Amino acid sequence: AAKVVDYFWKNEHKKLMTANDQEIKDFLISTLVNANYSICEQARKEAKSELKKEIPMGSTSVLAYLRGDQVWVTNLGDSRAYVLTEYGAALVTGDQNLRGEKLRHGHVIEKEDNGFALIRYLGHFDENLQPALPIPDFRTFRLLPDEMLLICSDGLTDYATQSHLEMNNLFSMLKKNSSAQHLCWQLTMYANAGGGGDNISIVATQLVSNAT
Repeated sequence: AAKVVDYFWKNEHKKLMTANDQEIKDFLISTLVNANYSICEQARKEAKSELKKEIPMGSTSVLAYLRGDQVWVTNLGDSRAYVLTEYGAALVTGDQNLRGEKLRHGHVIEKEDNGFALIRYLGHFDENLQPALPIPDFRTFRLLPDEMLLICSDGLTDYATQSHLEMNNLFSMLKKNSSAQHLCWQLTMYANAGGGGDNISIVATQLVSNAT
């Protein structure tokens, strides 16, 4: 997935500088479609028996494109995007797991072992075992001066803290007087200290006050 995203970015990023909103969304969708196909095809190669008898290979994904103060975010799975402000952290993506789907549809949330099972992800097949990209979520918004956009894998949010409130407090504490790079480093340390049981991927960027 990372290689596919990198390939499309290197080939298309100059065009995105003048692209409109729909063209940017089309680029993100096309990138995800190809990443999904790539994972599915690799899964076919790796399968030692019928594919439907194997545990599928997949990945969560969160992509963000920034141009000036404008941000486009799309996600699949439970990788997340946050906006860090002077008032706290705003979660701008929703987890696409069983628990998240129940919340979206107003169903009762009970304590259940499979609540974090992914509903949407990269590496998804349809009922005929053909690559089929689930519908991703999109968010478009503007960053204000000194606000920070942070995207991360669930290896951060599952291990650095135990709740949304604790995550918000950690962001607020570490963001003070920290560069984006230093913030990522500190968050990685917290996730590793909390067990580090999954990959910890974090990217952060800040809109500086004198940006135009």
